[in-house]
Amino acid sequence: MLRGMNGAQRAFAILFVLVLSLIVLCPEWQQKYQGHLLSYNEHLGHHFVWSRPVATGEHSWILDAPASQCEVVENNQLMLTQTGSAIVMAGILLFALRGKPAPAASLKALLLTGVLAALCLPVPPLDGLPLVLLVVQAVISPFTDTGHVGPWAAPLLAIVSLAVYSAAVFALTVGVVWLTRRGASAKQYA
Repeated sequence: MLRGMNGAQRAFAILFVLVLSLIVLCPEWQQKYQGHLLSYNEHLGHHFVWSRPVATGEHSWILDAPASQCEVVENNQLMLTQTGSAIVMAGILLFALRGKPAPAASLKALLLTGVLAALCLPVPPLDGLPLVLLVVQAVISPFTDTGHVGPWAAPLLAIVSLAVYSAAVFALTVGVVWLTRRGASAKQYA
């Protein structure tokens, strides 16, 4: 599989496999009480698959759930969302960086790649939904204005997140392309 790829594609393919392994081997865990997620202590954080966290229970004004009666489960919905986002992002990057021996992509193409790939990244916190959902909500929100701050907060957060993520992905992509071109030219002169 890696033989038909150039250096930049190989670097991103290896990074993709590492990210996918991390998503699967270190999922987020949740607590359930009588089949329902807890109100306040739902999230137990990310832990390795073979070291399931211990239930902590919940003692709040809504619910009194002892830890011994709580069930600890993986957050499969989040794992599917993160896996899907990683696959789409890897597809975008591998498609954009095609070409031998190093991609001859222009800066405009790499910038577009950065924006498209950034849409796959999660909105903060890192277990959030992909940025593309916030961008869609930002486009819709002015038409659902009720006079509150909510409809205008989504576009602001979407713009800031998209700008920061796009810049980071663009810088990473340009850096990998530069390194692979430098490595290819060094081999050529050696």
